[in-house]
Amino acid sequence: MSKAELEPWQKLEARAKKLETQLRAPRVKKASQVYQIMTAAPPDEILFQLYHSAFKPVQERMRNYYQKYLPLLQEITPEEWATIEVKPGTPKYNKARDSFIAVRLDRKVKKPEIPEGPPTPPPGPPPSSWSTPETAMARRGRQG
Repeated sequence: MSKAELEPWQKLEARAKKLETQLRAPRVKKASQVYQIMTAAPPDEILFQLYHSAFKPVQERMRNYYQKYLPLLQEITPEEWATIEVKPGTPKYNKARDSFIAVRLDRKVKKPEIPEGPPTPPPGPPPSSWSTPETAMARRGRQG
């Protein structure tokens, strides 16, 4: 191998450490920030960090990127992408697209409301296998 081919692989660990420090930074709190860091990173650095990083925040952020953020963005329909009103291929479009992605990733998903209180019994008479006080007394009277 020539020196030009060998050099990127020898410096991979140093380059990957930069990715690790970016992901480990305490200022990274939003999903869109993780997305921006991961999309800008070269694949060889990402793979190296997936294998070698011992920091839990780095591992969690990388896992969230692949298991949550990418699938969430794949669910965006062409109609939703069409809401970006700038001509594709321009720098303004790239900026609008990035802000659209950031809003989509950072929004809070509303949880379904669960009614409070005890569950209501099913309507109608109780099954015949249930014992009521009257039937329990009648059984005791027959037995004794």
